Amino acid sequence: MHAGKICEQVVQEWAVTICHNRRPGQLKNVPSYFTILDRDAIDILKGHTTFDGKTRYDHVSRMKLVIGEPETVCDEPSEHCTAAVAISPRLLAIWSTWLSAKSRETASAAGLRQGRAIKWFVDSQIGNIRASLPK
Repeated sequence: MHAGKICEQVVQEWAVTICHNRRPGQLKNVPSYFTILDRDAIDILKGHTTFDGKTRYDHVSRMKLVIGEPETVCDEPSEHCTAAVAISPRLLAIWSTWLSAKSRETASAAGLRQGRAIKWFVDSQIGNIRASLPK
């Protein structure tokens, strides 16, 4: 389906702004790609390698994963990292982050900023959609 046809059908304000390539406010901090995963399914990350040959599972298993507290674990000595935030007791958001050559923002700082934005996005945007669905 052509993107224009999809954009004609979306009704949530955040979806409309993204369809028109605008990312105002907190949306600008949400990374383009992230995965939402059940905590019980993190073994699937054993098949996802990082730049230095470790797995995303190796990184995530070192995190405390407290709800709403983004964490970042990096390969050494690179600044290629896995970031995660617990968005509920069962769900995790996981994404990649790295040192920004343009802004000089560290991977950890980017992970913190992006993790807060993901938590906001899931709670305030996706959560509103889920609440309106029939039970």
